[in-house]
Amino acid sequence: MKVCRSCSAYNRDERTHCVDCGERLGAPLQGEEAQRLEEQLKTKTARLWDGEDPLRITPFDFVVGILSLLAVATGGLLWVFGLVAEGNVVLIISGIILGFFGALECLVPRLMWELEEMRLSLFTHDATPFAGYALLRRIMEGVCLLASVICIALSVFR
Repeated sequence: MKVCRSCSAYNRDERTHCVDCGERLGAPLQGEEAQRLEEQLKTKTARLWDGEDPLRITPFDFVVGILSLLAVATGGLLWVFGLVAEGNVVLIISGIILGFFGALECLVPRLMWELEEMRLSLFTHDATPFAGYALLRRIMEGVCLLASVICIALSVFR
């Protein structure tokens, strides 16, 4: 196995250029280093296969994400067609923003984790999701959806 010096992507021994960035690859890893890397990859693959990855999209995430997108679309249409009660523009905008971020967290959790990882990199070198991250993520998704729906409903009926 070869590891790209430029982007750290893993490549097969027969490759001469990195599959991700196109950089020229050096010699393959040898001995203990190659075995250690193979074991890490097997462990990561097993975690993904067994569904232990806290960043995978579950059916719950998918449903809440679609509902959040529907809330965003509903809020946008209500605003565009002028069905928002007088003086409630802030509520409708809040509902749309909350629904949008809830949908992002549900449907593209890896992107959201990358953003969180950048923030965490300012304070720590080990930015990996902890065991309770998946639960907290799902709670946040539900709260964003609920808050979005409440804001949109209040902006119309208030």
